[in-house]
Amino acid sequence: MACAPQRGLARLRHHDAALKPTPPPFTIDPGRLYDVREDGRVFTEQAHDALPQRERRHLIRACWYLAVAANAVTMAGAAAGYVLAGRGVAAGFGLAVVVSLPLLAVAPLLDWRRQRGRRQWHDHRPTGFG
Repeated sequence: MACAPQRGLARLRHHDAALKPTPPPFTIDPGRLYDVREDGRVFTEQAHDALPQRERRHLIRACWYLAVAANAVTMAGAAAGYVLAGRGVAAGFGLAVVVSLPLLAVAPLLDWRRQRGRRQWHDHRPTGFG
């Protein structure tokens, strides 16, 4: 009985070694890769950014939080104006709500621009591809 588990472990060790391939003899340089869309347009991912990704995400989140806070404040002002001062004041605050609504589109627009800005479209193969 003592031999049977050892044979099983030896087989398992051999099996694990077969699953681990040897490392490739060379590495792929991501700066030399490009992608082709279905319509045939070629693009490369740019490695450098004006702002690091983490700081840019924080900026987008801050814009979103400020837009939501501005809308919440103007909506609360419109409700309080209607309750405390009447329709005229509430209409003025309601106009402020309508004016502050486009602020909600700023953060998604910044995020879309961040994602789109990392790609560089090419009509021909760049000279840096050697």
